Amino acid sequence: MIRKTLVKTLIIPAGGTQSEVFPAAPFTSFILVMPNSFTGTQLRVEVGIQPSGPFFPLHDAAGTQVSIGVVPGRAYTLPATLSGVLFFRLVSNATETAERALTVVGKS
Repeated sequence: MIRKTLVKTLIIPAGGTQSEVFPAAPFTSFILVMPNSFTGTQLRVEVGIQPSGPFFPLHDAAGTQVSIGVVPGRAYTLPATLSGVLFFRLVSNATETAERALTVVGKS
């Protein structure tokens, strides 16, 4: 079995809320590393079937929108439901005052 790993920096531009896109296939688990400075306190997950979109909010089986409470300078596991999507991006609940670099690690 061949294992794959991808480490990618997803930029949220200054004045923005949406990150760049992460190519989720063929990965089955994901780690998010937050930068030391971040304005938002929550990240929502949006998914798409093409890297250019459109993107849609990800909901769990109960119909609740998937979001992650975040603190700068910490690492988090991302939801296992992401293993079934092709592309995702992260959306801050606050406009970022400067460019932010979030690191995502995908592993298969």
